[in-house]
Amino acid sequence: MPPTAVLQLDGLVATATYFRGAFDKFGVSPNFAHVGRFKSGVEPYMRTGMSPEARADLGVLLDGLYGALIDSLGSARRLPRDSVARLVDEGPFTAAEAWRRGLLDTLLYDTEVDSLALRRGDRRLPAVTFARYLAGLSEPSRGSHVALVVAEGAIVGGHSRQLPGQDADLGSETVIEALRQARTRKAVKAIVLRIDSPGGMTGPSDDIWREVQRCRVVKPVIVSMSDVAASGGYYFAVAADSIVASPATLTGSIGIYGGKFNILGLYHKLGLNVETVSRGRHAEMLSPYRDFTPEEAALFERSLESFYRGFVARVALGRRLSEAAVDSVAEGRVWTGEAARARGLVDRLGGLETALGMARARAGIPKGEAMVVELFPRVRRSFLERVVEGLAVGDDEADAALSLPPMLRAWATVERFPTGEPLAIMPYRLEVR
Repeated sequence: MPPTAVLQLDGLVATATYFRGAFDKFGVSPNFAHVGRFKSGVEPYMRTGMSPEARADLGVLLDGLYGALIDSLGSARRLPRDSVARLVDEGPFTAAEAWRRGLLDTLLYDTEVDSLALRRGDRRLPAVTFARYLAGLSEPSRGSHVALVVAEGAIVGGHSRQLPGQDADLGSETVIEALRQARTRKAVKAIVLRIDSPGGMTGPSDDIWREVQRCRVVKPVIVSMSDVAASGGYYFAVAADSIVASPATLTGSIGIYGGKFNILGLYHKLGLNVETVSRGRHAEMLSPYRDFTPEEAALFERSLESFYRGFVARVALGRRLSEAAVDSVAEGRVWTGEAARARGLVDRLGGLETALGMARARAGIPKGEAMVVELFPRVRRSFLERVVEGLAVGDDEADAALSLPPMLRAWATVERFPTGEPLAIMPYRLEVR
């Protein structure tokens, strides 16, 4: 760390913003429903404060993340657990204080890091140019192949996409095509599906689940969970042979919610009016210009309940559990990877390397044999093109998106999906700071 920096080690905090009071002032009427006592994604729209169930669930989740923080710091820095907990309570620290307490190894400026990396003791290590590195990547690869399919973003229909300043959308067609390529390519002996998704639309989630199931019949499929693989992201993970998560992965959230906003009151405040002519008793059920009738609300809740029961059944089948056992850990609760393993929702703790090792073993690739990790879907772009594409969205654009008022960000989250679409998605976006 640079000598003048601050190590902001001071614990974990989670906050939630509730918009119902503002909606009432604006004349916006939220019509939302959920299945699962802890599926709290609708609460910011329907309530002015946190429900006891949501507070309890968030507390359990923070306890798990805090425990993972303490354990990982203790292991990495070779410090007793109690000592790490005291350090967290005493933080933040200046760089010099953090170094004296064993939290840092070296105080260096950024410009000095390269020289540190290029030396081992008194010996200077060799380096290669970037062009030589790219040339090495393009050399023919020999050995057994394992497919790496990356599923990142909120689940939607169609193709994956990411607009500047927005989170990625995980398109079901893109993932299904990648899985199909991996399934039909003879050189691929196993598939590792890397998931980083809070969930999303239920139909596309089910489509991906079906393709994962088809792959599993032909060759081993191992899921590797990244930061989050919850709700719809967990839904299609259960079709794999095995699931690997990190101790702090956010997973589970087996639950459903959905609904619509009635914005006619807002229109009236702005001097606008909407007149509608329709045929069919429920033709205007998903209209943004009126509330659900009691009958329509019951119909909508019934459709959510139906998908929830299907979700539970999928998990029970994939995890070889009874539906009653799944129900006991479902209802929208979010678990850390460590807590999920204790409840049978995850098989092992580890990272991508652990999942690749399991894929090697399941495919019968000998330990001494080279294993090539092949990224799917296969696209005809050079490595350099992918690097440039990754740099296309700058930090300024991402910061601009995050600087939107919380209510507009919350509204934008719902408006990404079709009105009334049942959503299997995380009840909140959690950033550990």
